[in-house]
Amino acid sequence: MIIYLVRHAQTKANLGGTEQIVTPAGLKQIECVAKVIPQVEAVYSSNQHRALITAKSIAKINKVPIIQNPDLQEIYACIIGGSTENLNTTRMKSDKRRASKMFKFIKGLKHNTVAIVCHGNIIRFFMARAVGLPLQKMWRFDIQNCSITTLRIIDDVVDILSVNDTTGRLQKKII
Repeated sequence: MIIYLVRHAQTKANLGGTEQIVTPAGLKQIECVAKVIPQVEAVYSSNQHRALITAKSIAKINKVPIIQNPDLQEIYACIIGGSTENLNTTRMKSDKRRASKMFKFIKGLKHNTVAIVCHGNIIRFFMARAVGLPLQKMWRFDIQNCSITTLRIIDDVVDILSVNDTTGRLQKKII
């Protein structure tokens, strides 16, 4: 099975603001990624708006429904080696359990090709689990908005085929 992990489009919060509203550049990113992602049999998405709006275009082009899953929501950055500012330890433990549950779920999917639209930290988490790296080492991976990280799962083996792929798709001015 091939899994395309797509980070949601750029939001105002990605530019230093607080709003999770997709920017005009983010709308262009969505258009680009939807056109270039290979054909998929299913589209799974976080239920957060910024992911859903990205997933909608991919699902439309592939003529498949979006399967929303709240377990694909963003996780605390500190789990993968990022900031510990404003840490809520209860939420941190819950996020880690949720992300582990989703990784197990993804490994059990029975499709040949799947798009999963989610968030940067959960993509980093999946990559760490795929190759057995400590979670705290994953912060240094750059996962840009609307980038594609590709995993291949054969039996119980997970390989990372590409990380943060934006090559030849997204114009530099809209990244």
